[in-house]
Amino acid sequence: MSLKSLVSLILGIPFTILIFVCPILEIGKIELFSRTNGILIYDTNVEYTYLVLSLIAPSVLILVYFFKCHWDNVSPMTAKLLLVAYLFGCIGISIAYTIFTINELRGIPFGCPDSYHYALPQVQTACQARAANFVSMWAFVFFLILNVILLVFGMGPLESELFADIGKRKLPKSDTSTQPRDSGSEPFSQIESGQQQQQKDEKE
Repeated sequence: MSLKSLVSLILGIPFTILIFVCPILEIGKIELFSRTNGILIYDTNVEYTYLVLSLIAPSVLILVYFFKCHWDNVSPMTAKLLLVAYLFGCIGISIAYTIFTINELRGIPFGCPDSYHYALPQVQTACQARAANFVSMWAFVFFLILNVILLVFGMGPLESELFADIGKRKLPKSDTSTQPRDSGSEPFSQIESGQQQQQKDEKE
């Protein structure tokens, strides 16, 4: 296994998992916070902005791999610039998310220990969902940064997978009429014509 394949495997698998896990955990957090009877309240603007951003990556992945969408009108350079813009967007949203949600647990420790006195059991569950969502968010940003850096050097999985078909154009199908005849079939045609000529002579 080459170094490039090994790097793609190490970074590609957790990155792909996080692409789908992040929006799932975010939806779970919003739902579980809603079940705490107002004890834990989330910022609607921050949460839904992050949710929309987290849905971009899995949407692109599904379009590319499952629906075979090819970016024929997008050059590789433009696609990479869009990826860098997406990276900075993720970093900005993650920082804002951290700042605006820093006090939403209202004194509950980040690790949500069992020894803490919770007003409702649902509060601890929501706390655990928040912790998992927070960790996965920054893990996604971390792996995204690594993948973009490796993309610059042509070593990352994004270079070999996501950008593999960008810029390619569909080639026209070759005209089968211009294909050379198979010379191996000529002796058989000569034998067949000879037999037809012999039958004609016998009739005469």
